[in-house]
Amino acid sequence: RSLDRPLLLVVPLGNRPHSHTLKMDGFKSFFTFDPLNLPSSRRLVDLLESSNVDNNDTQQHQSSSKLRVEARSKLGQTVYWSSQHHYSAEELEPYRQIGDEEMDGLLELCAAEAIPGGGRFDDIVRISAEAAQQREESNNSCREDSMSPARRALVDFYMRYSSPPSFVDWAQLQRGIDVFVTYAPAAGTSLYYRSLVGGFSIPKITEVLFATRYLAPPSPPEKVRERLMDTGGFLAACMMSNEDDEKNSQVPAAAIRPGGQGWAAALQVRHLHARVRRSILKSKSLNWNTKEFGVPINQEDMGATLLAFSVNVLVGIEFVAGAALSEQEQLDYLALWRYLGWLLGIETQCTALKKTMHDLPPIDPCSGKKSGSSSGEDPIAHSHAALESIIFHLLNPNDVSKKVAAHLLNIGRNSKKERMQGKAMQLKNNHSSDSTMMNRQHDFVYLYRSFMCRRILGEHLSNELDLPCPAQYTATYGMLLGLSTMHLLLMRVYTLATMNIPFFRRRISRWHSTGMRRFYSVWDQEHNKRMRKSRRNEEGNIEEKMEEKETACPFGMVMQPQ
Repeated sequence: RSLDRPLLLVVPLGNRPHSHTLKMDGFKSFFTFDPLNLPSSRRLVDLLESSNVDNNDTQQHQSSSKLRVEARSKLGQTVYWSSQHHYSAEELEPYRQIGDEEMDGLLELCAAEAIPGGGRFDDIVRISAEAAQQREESNNSCREDSMSPARRALVDFYMRYSSPPSFVDWAQLQRGIDVFVTYAPAAGTSLYYRSLVGGFSIPKITEVLFATRYLAPPSPPEKVRERLMDTGGFLAACMMSNEDDEKNSQVPAAAIRPGGQGWAAALQVRHLHARVRRSILKSKSLNWNTKEFGVPINQEDMGATLLAFSVNVLVGIEFVAGAALSEQEQLDYLALWRYLGWLLGIETQCTALKKTMHDLPPIDPCSGKKSGSSSGEDPIAHSHAALESIIFHLLNPNDVSKKVAAHLLNIGRNSKKERMQGKAMQLKNNHSSDSTMMNRQHDFVYLYRSFMCRRILGEHLSNELDLPCPAQYTATYGMLLGLSTMHLLLMRVYTLATMNIPFFRRRISRWHSTGMRRFYSVWDQEHNKRMRKSRRNEEGNIEEKMEEKETACPFGMVMQPQ
């Protein structure tokens, strides 16, 4: 049977087992790590069941209990499908032709007037803030309609994102930040194996990676690692606490409020995406096929990325712990990423400037429900359904997916220093045995990561990606199984203790927060050095000393399209 062929089942809701029967129960379950049968995968069925139980009309209850639920299977995962919650391929496809109309239009205006705003090293936040300040200073002596279209657009952009949308609750967003910081080890594992390797297996997304040489060949492994550290820098900028800042130490979510470092970083990443989109579409050598791949970094792709950082992390934490986070923690975390998605250019239902192309409502993947649906508000169910819909629409791994997966699993291996050491060793001593041992150690790291991928992603997708796996009942297989089980068990104990022991949770949260601030400090210095060096190499005649914060875009070092 085809992997994406739907399997139709009649599911009498009243006869289905409750989700609590699938939770950890007993000694054996503690050692079980099943990525494909988590309790969260049944949330939609449980939601429909509870709505039937709450219905006092017996006749209506009997009718709804016979509801036909469509169970679809893909890559070993069974999804309970509902047209009230999920998006069909026909519904999603038009979103691939929509980029970020506001930022794309802003870059076009800046380019037409030959003013700063669209360059590789232009800081869109600083430039738009200066335009807004100039308008305020000249408000009494200059009419607003005398401003050029580009400068007016810069002012409008800055003012719009200086006023948060109505759905923002800063206390809730701070609680969402606390979720990420508290469960950082499980979240990081999920982001690497589930979101990065799994998500970048989508061929239509990997085409952009290859076009920009970002996280894909021919970018060397050390560069891939460097760029992933930049992603970590972005996350740290958004999630970092303010304990060292007396002024903002008691302000909830200060880093992502207007003017904060996380707020600025998100807008700068959005600016980068628009520049990459514009460069690819204007590149004659690439000859980008928008009909086949859609607009680069389109609304569906951005929605998929947002879900990879939001609901996919929640699923990853559930896999590691064997139990889901509380409902309130999940809602807080999704609210955080809905706001970050708004900053990154993902249209939301209550803030869209206008309907998208073809009068489409925004996907708004972390909102309460699918636009136009008669179902009740449930951000958790909606985010799961949106992620499942995109997976069914896009996740069809091909040879390009295999190359990207292998490239990502080689992060940190064979760095320049190690290659030089290996060559020096061979030239000086000609110890082939030592060289072979070094290669075997590197191969084992890659093999271990691939094995972990199999345990976290599942066998079906791992097989589609051609991830290596030794034969069962061999010493290598036993070693990988033992090490990975110990790794996962330690993470499970650590995560469960964090969930259930308040004193431990407080200590761990402070420890993670301190580590995040230290990481950000080191990364920020190194990033600024790289940016200054890159700008000197590209422009040649700039002053030796640049302003420290002139450009802080975490992805500023992405290569230009070929």
